[in-house]
Amino acid sequence: MIFSWKKVGSVTIILGTFLVFNTSPIFAQSSVTDTPIPDDLTSTSASLGFDVGPTENDLDVTMTPENPGAFETVGLQLSSDYINLSRYQINWFVDGKLVNGGIGKQSLTTETKNYGEPTIIIIIVRLADTTLQKKITLSPEDTAVLWEAVDSYVPPFYEGKRLPAREALMNIIAIPNFSNAKNTGFDPRTGIYGWKRNDLPVANVGGYGKDSFIFQHNKIRGTEKITVLAQDLAGNHAATKDITLSFYDPKILFYERNPLTGLKSLLAKNTISLVGNETTIEAAPYFFSVLKNDPNGLKIDWTMNGQPIAIVDARNKNSLTIQAPGGSGVATIGMSAENTSRLFQVARQQVRTVFQK
Repeated sequence: MIFSWKKVGSVTIILGTFLVFNTSPIFAQSSVTDTPIPDDLTSTSASLGFDVGPTENDLDVTMTPENPGAFETVGLQLSSDYINLSRYQINWFVDGKLVNGGIGKQSLTTETKNYGEPTIIIIIVRLADTTLQKKITLSPEDTAVLWEAVDSYVPPFYEGKRLPAREALMNIIAIPNFSNAKNTGFDPRTGIYGWKRNDLPVANVGGYGKDSFIFQHNKIRGTEKITVLAQDLAGNHAATKDITLSFYDPKILFYERNPLTGLKSLLAKNTISLVGNETTIEAAPYFFSVLKNDPNGLKIDWTMNGQPIAIVDARNKNSLTIQAPGGSGVATIGMSAENTSRLFQVARQQVRTVFQK
């Protein structure tokens, strides 16, 4: 500080000037250097001053299939977005037994047990200065998927499964096979269901207790793929199942009803040898979509040697009585059945009739 005096009249004024000396530069510039991130996150955390490191949450396991059933082969793949696993020792334990291990051993193939018998898989990854452990529990759970051709007609004596024709009405039912810790059964009525048709979600179909799905086959598709995801209400159990449905052409099978021999199939030779005065041909349609299991709604046409035959009894259009013409000969009896409400549901059949004098 420098002082000076100046006298003004009877008053003396002291003037002062302050000088400030600063040895530091007025503006300081700083440079930021990018630090490469090493593969081992532990050293990164230490260099940054954070007391953190990789945890088991940094280990991801992909399972194929995602929801395995009992006695099913399962593939497991270990991965991480933050750790270069190919550099470290990885050991796989199945139910306490070391089954696979080595540098970069990121995959394992194993097999599930029976329902209610979990398989415990422990994965140990040894990093530079820490060890990570990942636990996976395989609990066999799956879903059975049943299908029914709701409107497919078969004759009363048929004991096989009703096959669906194109444009048939189908009912799909899911039956989950879940077990909880107490090994008690799962009630399908309390499950949550999601449905897909040909890999596309079906709106307004799934949900709580919706264990069935009804749809009509799309006539332009050869097959239909149906997928269901079943879960319990708490979300502890889940299983996915898909089936591919095939569709068939309807058929007509001929039977001969003889007063002496009764009803017999003509499928093997498709030929009738008429020895007596008359015989009756019964035509049985199979797998047409009909209402109330009544085939009388089908359009039926009979022919003999290509010429139409009029059916007198309209209530029994599937039956034709043939009388002997009084001489020897051969005639071809034909029948066609058509579902007029379904474009592709048409069937034709012929039987060769031999008349003997």
